[in-house]
Amino acid sequence: METQSTITKQTKQSKSSRGRASPDKKEILIASARALTFGAFSLLLGTKEMLFSTTPLTFALLAAATTDTPYVLLGTLLSSFYGGGFSPQKAVGAFLLVALRILARVFLDKNELKSPKSRENKGFLSKFPPISAIFTEHTYLRMMSAAVGVFAVGLWNVIEGGFRFYDLFGTIFYLVLTPTATLIYSRYFNVAAEKRKKGRAFEITPQNERLYLVSCALLICSLVFSLGEARVAGISVPVLVGSFATLCFCKRGALYGTVSGLLFGIACSPAYAPMLALCAVAYSSVSKLSHFGAGIAACIAGLTWGIYAEGLGALGTVFPALLTSSMLFCTAERISFFDDVERFFVKEEKSAPKIEANSLIAEQRIVTQDEKLRSISDSFTALSEIFYNLSSKLKRPTMLDLRTICEESFEKSCLDCANREICFGAEYGATLDVMKKMTVQLHNFGMIDDKKLPDTFKKRCDKSNKIVDSANRDCGIATKKAFQNEKTEIFALDYDAIAKILNDAIAENEDEFKTDTSLAKRISKAITEEGYGEKDVLVYGKRKLKILARGLDLSDESAGVDTLMKRLEDITELSLCDPTFDLSLGSINMYTEARRAFSAESAFVTSASKGEKICGDTVSIFENKNDYLYALISDGMGTGNHAALASEMCNVFLRNMLDAGNKMETSLRMLNSVLRAKGSKSELECSATVDLLQLDLYSGMLTLVKSGAAPTFVIRRSNVFKLTSQSFPIGILRAIDAKQIDLACEDGDIIIMVSDGALKQNDDCSYLTDMLKDQKISNESAQKIADRVMRRVRAESDIPSDDLSVIALRIKKEIYKW
Repeated sequence: METQSTITKQTKQSKSSRGRASPDKKEILIASARALTFGAFSLLLGTKEMLFSTTPLTFALLAAATTDTPYVLLGTLLSSFYGGGFSPQKAVGAFLLVALRILARVFLDKNELKSPKSRENKGFLSKFPPISAIFTEHTYLRMMSAAVGVFAVGLWNVIEGGFRFYDLFGTIFYLVLTPTATLIYSRYFNVAAEKRKKGRAFEITPQNERLYLVSCALLICSLVFSLGEARVAGISVPVLVGSFATLCFCKRGALYGTVSGLLFGIACSPAYAPMLALCAVAYSSVSKLSHFGAGIAACIAGLTWGIYAEGLGALGTVFPALLTSSMLFCTAERISFFDDVERFFVKEEKSAPKIEANSLIAEQRIVTQDEKLRSISDSFTALSEIFYNLSSKLKRPTMLDLRTICEESFEKSCLDCANREICFGAEYGATLDVMKKMTVQLHNFGMIDDKKLPDTFKKRCDKSNKIVDSANRDCGIATKKAFQNEKTEIFALDYDAIAKILNDAIAENEDEFKTDTSLAKRISKAITEEGYGEKDVLVYGKRKLKILARGLDLSDESAGVDTLMKRLEDITELSLCDPTFDLSLGSINMYTEARRAFSAESAFVTSASKGEKICGDTVSIFENKNDYLYALISDGMGTGNHAALASEMCNVFLRNMLDAGNKMETSLRMLNSVLRAKGSKSELECSATVDLLQLDLYSGMLTLVKSGAAPTFVIRRSNVFKLTSQSFPIGILRAIDAKQIDLACEDGDIIIMVSDGALKQNDDCSYLTDMLKDQKISNESAQKIADRVMRRVRAESDIPSDDLSVIALRIKKEIYKW
């Protein structure tokens, strides 16, 4: 029992010791540096009096600080002994301020105060957070604590001084400046605490970064102001610190440097504000050529203003400080001192698991899949308005149906009426007018209101109520039937096609992220041999090859990027895009992908049939995110507005579906269901031909899908090929009747697509074949070819009047390795 107890005790002690990892030398050094820096800063602020003998900035620093609060409190307490005496009110105010901050954090701002274990404890002490989380309350609570603390100091001064106006104004100055400075200082401390907590994973928005820089600048202003007239070896310390800080802000840009120079100059002395601003402008103007040259230019610019403002005495007052700060800054830049300091203070995750490149692939895969599914959702949203308009129209009877209902109501009620000969004889015009008003009311409101009918009709007809009731009843029955039928049709749109869309998206996503380990090893070896180190390399993508190399060493010993890319192209036998480099997950990563092997020059022209202002054809040429080019001609059955509506529906639907990355077959199946749902319950037929071309810009594979469309012509090396398909227009049959034709493109191929307006009798268009054999066409642009075809078709005298559209594509092979 004793042995077991001893082992258990030792186990608990070992676990406890592991939970309390002892700080290393780096952590001790950082803590010591922060303690010394902020302790000295608060001491300086506490000894630098402002208006009415007040020191509001030291209390603002004490209220704004987070983990550095103990050091600031120590400096503030030491400043209360400045001047050979002791200022008890300053010490009491500092202690009161810190106590209020602790109480506010515990009782008013309880977010993330307690660890899970501490929540399980009971008793009063369980309410208090660990020391690391005490001074992180909301900024407004810090301002409140600062106001109460300085109010106590001011009240003490008022009572001790015998209620003088001087002390009263000092109290007011305390209450105005201290909370304001607390608000500004807090931005720096909040961001700094978050950065220490997250380490390399820290991110900041541009707006918060600008506020953070403003806070840093005003903190430095306070430091420069607190230095007063301090000199070391004849060098003005405020000017030295102000000019050095100005050059540091110049790294953010000329505007940041100039504005900060003005602020730091005012903090030194208002006369120095233009001097430091000129230093910033001079440095920013020359820094791109040489850092040391920029430093000398800044020094000369500042000295010029100093001589202008103070005469030659500036050589002994400001020149040593400007020269020293410039040389120190340029030397620090030369040896990358600022970068080394940044890396030194960044929190390292010692126990963090190794992040492999596969995690980057997984992240990209999720992002790509999300984008694809979001695109699919957007395409349905774009079509929702069309569906709504269709369904709202088809859920109620047409005007013709409503007019028939009114006539039948009169017939049933007036058959045995004594006044029938009058109503349908001498007063037939008035009767027709009443029927028209009833029809309009049924169409607009769904029922007839007899109060809105003419009084003459109601006085003459004693069966008017019976007619109105009959019409309302028959209209309700007709509306119910239309609603039921259309609802079933609209919501039965091919669920199998929708499921296939999602399955296709998932399957395509899996193919595009399949890795090629053997090719990755060869590329990794090449990267290593070119001096970039042994790195993790991932090669993935079935159709579009992508390369991701993580953790590159971009030192001077590595070969040039052009040399590396040339070697990778030899390995992959592909032409690769210019690589992009980014810093993520603590390493430098390179990403590149295969270039498109093909491109296409495209053009189209349309013409309406005789007597029509609107062309019933719709033409569209576009590319999607998956590097497919599409060309579409949709010809609505008939001419004019009705044909244009059907063809435009096809264009909108297919463009949205294909732009989202869906396959042509699935998109056409859904379009067929939509058109059938619209046409089956409307007074007009809704169908259209679809001539759809898809060009894979990587492989050069061309796919044609024709549904009742005219032939397509391919010109290759002076030979003309006609691709035809016998099929019905889309929207007529339940199962889509479309033919697919596949063709491997070659460099210089010309594709001509036309609508059925180009056809003669028996679908004959041999005259176009003869025209396209002209050798001149192979040297013309796509637009000239389309115009030539249009002129030739319109010149045929025996062609029936119809809408006409022409698309011309000229294929170019960009990469010849494939």
